[in-house]
Amino acid sequence: MGEAPPLDKSPWVTGPSERLVRIVLHGVKGRIEIGGRVYDREMPGFGRVLSDEEAARLASYTRLRFGSHDPKVTASEVERVRRENADRTEYWQADELLRLH
Repeated sequence: MGEAPPLDKSPWVTGPSERLVRIVLHGVKGRIEIGGRVYDREMPGFGRVLSDEEAARLASYTRLRFGSHDPKVTASEVERVRRENADRTEYWQADELLRLH
C-alpha cells in the first residue's frame, strides 16, 4: 500500500485547524509533500460516523500529539465546517485544501 505521510510536525496537522477538520470529515487524496518527500495516498473521512464532538476530540488529540502549539479544536468549529460543506460527497484533493488556506 505504500508509506503514509508522517504526521509529526506536519503542516497538515499543525497548520490551520479547519484543514485538519475537513480531512477528518471528508478525507483527502492527492500529492502531499512533507520534508521534501512526495506522498500520493488516500485517507478516508469519518464524518459519517463521528459526531461533531468526537471529530473535535480526534482532531485536538492529533494536533496535540503531533506538535501543534494550538491543539484545541471545538465541536462548534467542526459543526461549522460540516455545515459549510454539507453537500460534499468526495475526498478533498490535497491541492484544493492548500488553496483554501
